[in-house]
Amino acid sequence: MNDSRKMSAERVDLIDIVIEQCLKTGAIRFNLKDSPVDQYERPINTDINLLLGDKYSRECVEELLIDVIAHDIPSYASQSFAGVSSVGISLARMLAGTYKKPFYIISLPEGTSRRVNGKAVPLDGDNEHYKYTLFMEGAISTGENAMKTVKGINYARDGRTCCNMCLTLFNYNMKWPKDMFEGKEQFDMDGSKLENPCEVITAVPYFRLIENAKKYGYIKLRHIETLDRWISNPELWDAEYRGNIRRNSVKSSVEDKNIIHAPSEKIISETEYIPAK
Repeated sequence: MNDSRKMSAERVDLIDIVIEQCLKTGAIRFNLKDSPVDQYERPINTDINLLLGDKYSRECVEELLIDVIAHDIPSYASQSFAGVSSVGISLARMLAGTYKKPFYIISLPEGTSRRVNGKAVPLDGDNEHYKYTLFMEGAISTGENAMKTVKGINYARDGRTCCNMCLTLFNYNMKWPKDMFEGKEQFDMDGSKLENPCEVITAVPYFRLIENAKKYGYIKLRHIETLDRWISNPELWDAEYRGNIRRNSVKSSVEDKNIIHAPSEKIISETEYIPAK
């Protein structure tokens, strides 16, 4: 799950186009304000559906993924495509159409069936044509996000499908998701772990996303330390900034009690705040 693969100039151009479209469509949105209240949100919000909803962006994504599959993934590993999230399913369906291969929709939590080219079939993996599956995902960010993907991979394997590679458009390189894909960390409340690791291939390297975001003015140099802090420990980040929200709300509430408001004025409650301009 690293960004160290050597890339061609053509690949870099495609990556930069996809990043630019993500930033323009709001598929990737940075929440890096100077106000502690605004930083209650995660520093990066990701909604790849916004990217795939744009025809030009979708074509660029497809071209990039085709290039990654051609150069970074063994041909046997993409005999079919699968997804469990809405974005993963969309990407699996798109690539299955391009390569004229089957695609699976992994259903959770039951995981008892899959859909191949739109038809439900048993998740038995007996057909040799379905033996190897490339799992698709839009973005791997926090542990919550990765749990569903890894659980989907595990269900595909339960059907005797060989699913040892996951191709994701974005990956924020967090430790908990990395450990789940490597089988070192549980992906379910019952303590289940992957018996064998699943290699994650990332189409858009994180460092390239940050470079372009800085280039286009979406983030500043001082924000990179904040992003690094979030990625290194997202759970601590959430806890710290929830604490800031509560502290700021209580302080505002106390100050409001010492002010005599005219009847027509609206008193800000503890659950409301005015975003910094």
